Amino acid sequence: MARDLAAALGAHRLGVHIKVDTGMGRIGVLPAALSELIAVLQRSRCFAIEGIFSHFANADRVDREFSDYQLNVFHAAVDALRAAGEEPRWVHIANSAAVLTRPDTHFSLVRPGIALYGVHPASIGAVPGLRPAMRLVTHIVQLKTVPSESPVSYGQTFVTRRPSVIAVLPIGYADGYSRALSNRAAVLVRGQRAPVVGAVCMDLTMVDVTDVEGVQQGDEVVLWGRQERAEITVAEVAEWQGSVTYELLTRLGKRVPRVLHA
Repeated sequence: MARDLAAALGAHRLGVHIKVDTGMGRIGVLPAALSELIAVLQRSRCFAIEGIFSHFANADRVDREFSDYQLNVFHAAVDALRAAGEEPRWVHIANSAAVLTRPDTHFSLVRPGIALYGVHPASIGAVPGLRPAMRLVTHIVQLKTVPSESPVSYGQTFVTRRPSVIAVLPIGYADGYSRALSNRAAVLVRGQRAPVVGAVCMDLTMVDVTDVEGVQQGDEVVLWGRQERAEITVAEVAEWQGSVTYELLTRLGKRVPRVLHA
């Protein structure tokens, strides 16, 4: 890649950061090949090595053994770069978990990811001062009162056991609200939890609001976030879905409006 870039750059000069694969097994140069890469970059004379970085595989775990191993490999990589006469301005490996719990990994730059959403990494407990920055909200488009023994949605996976009020929400798996949440999730209506019933459809989701007093068409529905004194966390929804918070926060479809509040 470095040789191809050098051939394309000609007389131009490019600032680069070297990524070292310290154990993530994703992209990056293996430590054994680092010296060769540095030599190629230096010989080409068209690169300025401005940084070196890596990525933790499990910095959010209580057991730090593998993260410590990765950190040691990274230290050795930084030392190898300096031994080759380079002094990178930017040295970085810390993701959100390491930013919050491991100051020994901060170096000259950090890369918070999920913490920017105000959500703590998977196995790290609540972090003081970290508040969720996103609510997923919709509104009831239809209410219907149905008798007991009424099936709801595809496959009849839910059948009412009593006369029920079913609310229809204009959001579904095409928007990033997963079908895996069918008959498992809950939402907030008027500050009260109401269960998702039946299969989540492509564009619509049904909710049993029988016990929500005063419910009306047009009422706000919170799929995750706070409403009045109640809250459904994105971590709860991820658990219901059998997934991780990262996936939920990044898979919302383009047709879901983003409303920013300063």
